Amino acid sequence: MAKKKRTTISNGNKGGIGKSQVTNLLVTAALDDGEVPVLVETDNGNPDTYRGSVKALGKENVHACDIETVEGWHKLVDICLSNKDRSVIVNGRASDISMLKRYGEVFEAMEPEPVFLWTVFKEESGPRMLSELLKLYNLRVCVVLNEHDSSPGGFEDWEKSELSKHVPSVRLPDNNNAEILLQRAKNKCTLREAYETLNLGEKMFADIWLKKALAAIRKAVEIADFYKK
Repeated sequence: MAKKKRTTISNGNKGGIGKSQVTNLLVTAALDDGEVPVLVETDNGNPDTYRGSVKALGKENVHACDIETVEGWHKLVDICLSNKDRSVIVNGRASDISMLKRYGEVFEAMEPEPVFLWTVFKEESGPRMLSELLKLYNLRVCVVLNEHDSSPGGFEDWEKSELSKHVPSVRLPDNNNAEILLQRAKNKCTLREAYETLNLGEKMFADIWLKKALAAIRKAVEIADFYKK
């Protein structure tokens, strides 16, 4: 059976929580499946996924949208609707939450509906902001709990939130074993391209993390596709 094509949006409430890492894993999963996805970068302040994906995906498959403007939203939706037969991966930006609240209803109207992977990192306000968004719109979503550098009890805010009782979540494993891989890829290339530059020892450590991380991201997308509040 052919894999379902969809728009997947990687987002969260602030910078530095792992949104781009989730986006890079989504790109890697698509490439591993033999598909060249369409990437949309909306973080104009730090377009790291745009810079890192151009070589592997081709300029014609990598786009930038300023979703602080209505014109940028028009462009984003146009790209998604023009590529219904392909996987579209959108790297979100933290500052667009107000714009998501304003224009989020467009995602309810799109067919097929996009899925959201909402990254939460340690004890931050991600659950509250996602809750505000879900009060307005009925979105397909899965929370990604980024375990990097998280101490025991690091997700207490999420676990104690009302949202955790009905919104599904997956854990993205700590990436300490893959720091060299991620540093090689940052702003420069995809994870698979960076992987080919590693020595055998570095590859073994990267393999351990990639296997777990890709499994978590695939699971998150599958869960989000079925979840609606």
